[in-house]
Amino acid sequence: MAAWKRGVLGVACVLGALWGTVAVAAVPATVLVEGALVSTGGGPVADGDYDVTFALYDVDKNGQALWSEGPTKIAVQGGQFTYLLGSVTPIDATVLGKLDKGWLEVAVAPDPALPRKPLASVLFARKAGIAESLSCSGCIGAAQLDAQVLAPFAKAADLSKVATSGAYADLSGTPDLSGYAQSANLAKVATSGAFADLAGGPDLTAYAKTASLADVATTGSYTDLAGTPVLAKLGAACGSGLVIKGLKEDGSYDCVKAFDVSLLPPDGLNEISNGLLTNQFVDDVKSTKVPVDIPDNNPVGVANVIAVPDLGVAQGLDVTVELTNSDISKIAVEVYDPAGTKYVLHSKSGSGTSLKTTYPSTTKTVSGDLTSWIGKNPKGNWSLNVIDTAFLNNGVDGKLLNWSVKIQTLSSQKVSSVGLLVTDGGLQVKRADSAPVTCSTATFGYIYASPKDNALYVCNGAKFFPLWLTVPPGGSQDDPGQSCKQILTVGPASKSGLYWLDPDGAGGVDPFQTWCEMSAAGGGWTLVFNLDTNDGTGRWYTDTDFWTNASKLFGTAAGALTGDFKSQAFNALVANEIMVFAHNEGAPFSNPQPFAAYSLAVAAKNKTMAQIMAFGANTTITSGSPVRQGTVSATGAYTRNAGDVFIDNGLPILVNSTNAGGSDAQNTVRIGTDFGPVCGTVSCNGHNVQGGYGGYHIRPSGGNYPLTYEAMPSFGYHPGPMGFGDNWVNNNGCGNSVWSNTCGPEVARPQVDFGIFVR
Repeated sequence: MAAWKRGVLGVACVLGALWGTVAVAAVPATVLVEGALVSTGGGPVADGDYDVTFALYDVDKNGQALWSEGPTKIAVQGGQFTYLLGSVTPIDATVLGKLDKGWLEVAVAPDPALPRKPLASVLFARKAGIAESLSCSGCIGAAQLDAQVLAPFAKAADLSKVATSGAYADLSGTPDLSGYAQSANLAKVATSGAFADLAGGPDLTAYAKTASLADVATTGSYTDLAGTPVLAKLGAACGSGLVIKGLKEDGSYDCVKAFDVSLLPPDGLNEISNGLLTNQFVDDVKSTKVPVDIPDNNPVGVANVIAVPDLGVAQGLDVTVELTNSDISKIAVEVYDPAGTKYVLHSKSGSGTSLKTTYPSTTKTVSGDLTSWIGKNPKGNWSLNVIDTAFLNNGVDGKLLNWSVKIQTLSSQKVSSVGLLVTDGGLQVKRADSAPVTCSTATFGYIYASPKDNALYVCNGAKFFPLWLTVPPGGSQDDPGQSCKQILTVGPASKSGLYWLDPDGAGGVDPFQTWCEMSAAGGGWTLVFNLDTNDGTGRWYTDTDFWTNASKLFGTAAGALTGDFKSQAFNALVANEIMVFAHNEGAPFSNPQPFAAYSLAVAAKNKTMAQIMAFGANTTITSGSPVRQGTVSATGAYTRNAGDVFIDNGLPILVNSTNAGGSDAQNTVRIGTDFGPVCGTVSCNGHNVQGGYGGYHIRPSGGNYPLTYEAMPSFGYHPGPMGFGDNWVNNNGCGNSVWSNTCGPEVARPQVDFGIFVR
């Protein structure tokens, strides 16, 4: 074992050979070297082939190499290698004979040779074997052997050449094979006999193989043809009352009755009518008893029932549910069919605060198969049950907003066409809330029914005109309208006047009579209250019965224009718009009269006037610029824009206005506007306050100044000529201070009444 280290690589090696002690020929001529290449860092070198040169020296340094071999490539794996010295350049025996001592030198390219390592006994065993063969003592030669011992052996000289070569060519007297070809020289076809092995064979690609031909190709028989046409069997007949529907596979006639209704599919009406008729319908039967509260943490829950009428056989059935809850993952929703079978739609899953989906077309049911109703009539009571399973407040947690049973039916009781429905022997026109088509000469005579307006609409070639289904068209005591707007929609020619209304139509509020303004600002306005300045009754801010009490009504419809009047619309009719309408004392509400119509702000929409007047102080209830019209001239020394506070300034309306003015006064009004933007820098004696109606001037230090009352605008410290509804003369008044900033004596002015309308 020897080891080298130098440069990039190092090597450790072991030299070994089996050295005999007999003849030289018995001693191997190579020597095995086993070693390892290591890097200068101490680890094995990378796997791969390395160029290595070996050399033998008789000295450890310098000198002339007695033998060398390489460079030769040696495979190294894991740093290990083996190699036989002399495998390329034999080690001459005479070289070894000259060695008393020997050194092996190894050089791994491209590094210089590594330090030499002394030889151990292995190579000297080679030398010893050579020496032994060179100095033989007591050797026995052939001459010393008895001839009989060698008798069984033939002398090499006596043997023929073939005995030692074994070559056919060394045989004597061999047969003459010149007439034969060697197998290696033969073509492949000579041994296979296959046509495919022929070289230069004919091109047969244009010919078909017999096996690939159809039977008819070889037989020429018609019966062997494939796909032959079916031939009618002539000479036959269907018989009386029958017609040929077609041919059967064997060519015989397929006969049917001249008209067999049973052959029509139940839902084939639209196909045979080119889409003009159908007996397939989709009916969405909705609950009329929603919304309802969902009781919190209640195992019973809340139930809601829909009565599904006899609509026919269901071709599809869906249940739609919409609800809110603080956590829908704690909600269970079940539906029960008319037979009492339960279907679990939702069971404490999902997240969020709302659930709105359709079962099973959009969302699969948790349990139960609603599609089992296909092919059946779902007539009867369907019940939905919503259960809140978690605690929040043991009160109310959310609402069931809507639910419905939608049924696609194949009806045997009615048929529909484009615009017509024939059912139970009667004719029903198309139903729609608005015109389904544009009225023109092309649609002249088109009729549709509006459930919303309770009217038939007929196209006259230019526009649709209503044919009222009630006479008169709503608004009578026997047939009250929902609102003045609804009455005007049903009867576009309706005039301003008194009408009967029943806003909810469900008996919650008894029908009542009030004034409808049918022309101003588009018409359809319902009178909530009217203020008259000459009826001997003042409606100040403190008169809460008039302004805020929903259960207190005042006046009569017959005297709506000549006295204070507060109709039941105050607490029964929800609105989206409000209008201030100014008129002379006792004058009818007819054009041209001044008015200002406003859109209600979002917070005030869809609320009654009673709810609006319950808002807190200084609450703005309108948005956008008002639609305004007209001026009014009154008898007396002064002519002004009528409506003033509301109509002329275009500012938003406030309710329950209160605003401190100066050091000792406060002006309050029930409905008015903020005059700050109008007054600007003018002090009006320190009272830049709301102007409006239902006002009251309070002097905390003592004494009341009833300058602002009923229908008189509160405008600064004194009403001034910009106010109206005031017949009081104040020689110390500020006059037209807001607009001219000049003070002077006031003059008597005529009164002007006003009304508040909604729609």
